[in-house]
Amino acid sequence: LHTLVRPVKGGYQMTFLCPNGITATPVIDKSTQILYVLAGDGALYGLDLGSGAIRYGPATFVAAYAKAWSLNLVNGVVYTTLSQGCGKGLSGVYGMDVRDRHHPVVHQLLLSNTDTAGIWGRGGPVIGDNGRVYGSTADGHFDPAAGDYSNLVISSALPEMKGVDYFLPLNWDYLRRKDLDLGSASPVYFGWKGRRLVASGTKESVVTLLDAESLGGADHQSALYTSPKWGNDADICCDGRGIWGGMASARDLKGDTWLYIPLGGALSTKAPAFPLTNGDAPHGSIMAFRVVAAPGTNNPVLEPAWVSGDFNLPDPPV
Repeated sequence: LHTLVRPVKGGYQMTFLCPNGITATPVIDKSTQILYVLAGDGALYGLDLGSGAIRYGPATFVAAYAKAWSLNLVNGVVYTTLSQGCGKGLSGVYGMDVRDRHHPVVHQLLLSNTDTAGIWGRGGPVIGDNGRVYGSTADGHFDPAAGDYSNLVISSALPEMKGVDYFLPLNWDYLRRKDLDLGSASPVYFGWKGRRLVASGTKESVVTLLDAESLGGADHQSALYTSPKWGNDADICCDGRGIWGGMASARDLKGDTWLYIPLGGALSTKAPAFPLTNGDAPHGSIMAFRVVAAPGTNNPVLEPAWVSGDFNLPDPPV
């Protein structure tokens, strides 16, 4: 896609963090046979799957040379997320209603006043069947009154994205100081025993299970379940250790719900043992858990089932 807009220097621009290219995975509208692509200049295009001809746009969606993540399409609205202030685009969730090509409507859920609080998990915006969008945010300030929502799991109502619910980890300030935030992996939304749940992971290698309808409860800090550390014993930020990319869930023929989590680096020496292992995995692995009820309660907990052999490094599982 051709653009006449040139990138400018400043902030992270012209570095690997702001690569000045097409960064958002496209999405296909099967009902119309249109491929939606976000160009480098921030415009959304709809391309015919058969010919490549432009059938929608270009319509201005986000800032030019912003770093956008995977596009998702729900009920005629294309969604993406921005991170790290690339192109001076503020972090948050962005949605464009594409049902009328002559009247594109854009909604924004801005989560920062600077380049912080980016949602940069590989999955982009996670859309639940309850009409809400979910994301995990990166390092920065936490000050809801000022519009800064860093180091937490957020949700908002679609499509206008008005109102924010969130879960803030109890050790959020430690995560901020060590750069072990939640932004590294997309959360996963799934059903379990008639409930809607959200699972989120961190560079710290801790997994939380949250009520999708009230992420952190009345105090915004109450998870249904918080796991032990599964890796990253050294609490190091950015050498690939911890949970990165995104998680996945599935339900087997017996009705059991599973959660699959990519882990960079070796398992923690203090982590509970997995019943089934597949050799040493010093560089990374895929961990599999059953979601089961805690004894005496109906709250979900993770039961370790198996861990894969070595991956260097694991991508999000499918």
